[in-house]
Amino acid sequence: MFAHHNFDFTRFCYVFKHDCLMHKKDLFKMWGGMFLGFFFILLLPTTPYLFYHDDSIEHGLYTFVISLSLFAAHIFALIGASSIFADLKTKQARINYYMLPATSTEKYLNRLILSTFFVLIGIVVAFVAADLLNWVIRAIVREGGELVAFHIFDPLDQINFLHMDLIRETETQIIVRPEVFILPLPFFLFLSAEATYILGGTLFRRYAFILTTAFIFVLSVVITLILTLVASFMVKHYVDDFPTDIASESITQYILWLSVAIYLFHLLWTIGCIYFSYRMFKNSNVIINRSIGL
Repeated sequence: MFAHHNFDFTRFCYVFKHDCLMHKKDLFKMWGGMFLGFFFILLLPTTPYLFYHDDSIEHGLYTFVISLSLFAAHIFALIGASSIFADLKTKQARINYYMLPATSTEKYLNRLILSTFFVLIGIVVAFVAADLLNWVIRAIVREGGELVAFHIFDPLDQINFLHMDLIRETETQIIVRPEVFILPLPFFLFLSAEATYILGGTLFRRYAFILTTAFIFVLSVVITLILTLVASFMVKHYVDDFPTDIASESITQYILWLSVAIYLFHLLWTIGCIYFSYRMFKNSNVIINRSIGL
């Protein structure tokens, strides 16, 4: 039975179920690796109580553990995104997958969801499971015990984001501190990083995470050198003409427009990476398209 060109949700669900069943061992191994990684990270607050109890280091330990867990979760998410087509390394594997009676859009969207949202759900479940197991260990080691997830906002407390008066309204105007514009930055950075590793997983497939990371490192060095040269040129030729009596409102406007430009760039980068990844996947399916009319 040949697949039509239009998107069919039922057919998409069948493809998604097929991929889950075909890769259940790989998915379980990935989840087990995430669980073990979080388990050993979350085990750190327990170690002081094996020898002594000191309340002065407890808060700092939780902050460090949460920060390390967030970093590990980000790495796990990037590894999952880069493995979008990890099983299509060989020609025969690609032929077998392309011969599935579904459109390219359905197959690509299925892999996209499996390598992003499905992995993110697995990360959350692995973190909660590891936290519960460590909570049991802490309860055995000492009286009581506490879930590390309760301290999830400790790193934000350290930089005083939760205690800043970022937006203040007076009788005549609304005062917005420049710091408020950088709050969405981690979310946009995560989106662009995920899209970059999805594109890398489509390009490289074999060792996609390592090769994409190496490419990003080289690209970052080149961009840093270019920006350094541009900044040196600007300082050398235009620093004397730069006004020193800029009002705080103007600085806030500059930061606002700069933030909008940065977020727009990350959004366009994300859309571009996903688009080119889909086009490359669809073009690699051109022989099958001509053969069975997908």
